[in-house]
Amino acid sequence: MSNEDLIKELAKLIDTGTAPESETQFDNVDISRNVMSSENFIKKLAELMDTDAALTLATKLADVEDWDSLSMVSFFSFCNTQGRKVSADEIKSAQTVEDLFKLIGGTP
Repeated sequence: MSNEDLIKELAKLIDTGTAPESETQFDNVDISRNVMSSENFIKKLAELMDTDAALTLATKLADVEDWDSLSMVSFFSFCNTQGRKVSADEIKSAQTVEDLFKLIGGTP
């Protein structure tokens, strides 16, 4: 089942207030593929920021010269492609790379 099909099916169940036909209806769905590891996130963030700076989850965004308004817009767009809705205020208030990781649903 594709992610899109899964979302449609779950939305239909929620809209109609019905339960899945069986407990195993979604057993073959691998939701772990939707969870980005912190390592992959850091690589993607470095790409979005177009930076060569060594990033870790503890890196303070204020210390990264390339964390600017263009990077924030790129991150906002990235969140949307990941199905995460974040506000500009949430992005602007992030202090560390870990804060951004949490915004996309990551758990360190």
